[in-house]
Amino acid sequence: MIVRSMTQDSNNLISFLGYLVINILIIRNKLTKFTQHVNDEVYTMQLIRSNHEARKRMVKSYELMLDFYGMTLIDEKTGHLQLANNWRKRQENMNKLNS
Repeated sequence: MIVRSMTQDSNNLISFLGYLVINILIIRNKLTKFTQHVNDEVYTMQLIRSNHEARKRMVKSYELMLDFYGMTLIDEKTGHLQLANNWRKRQENMNKLNS
């Protein structure tokens, strides 16, 4: 329907096609940036895994974050967690922030 009405007016058709091309370029640019971002994240993860000191720092940061939420890392290899002794206090703090 739109194409039929636009074929009668070549200026509208050219404008419409230009609009489509611009949108396609914008979408392609966003996908390229997203893909680059994903590749950067994968590269960063590989670097952290291959560097013992970086891996220790990452685990320490993870443990600090877990403590904030009232959890403890039990097994670094499996990622097994358990509630920390202070989990009720942490939960109360989170509830206060959300109310």
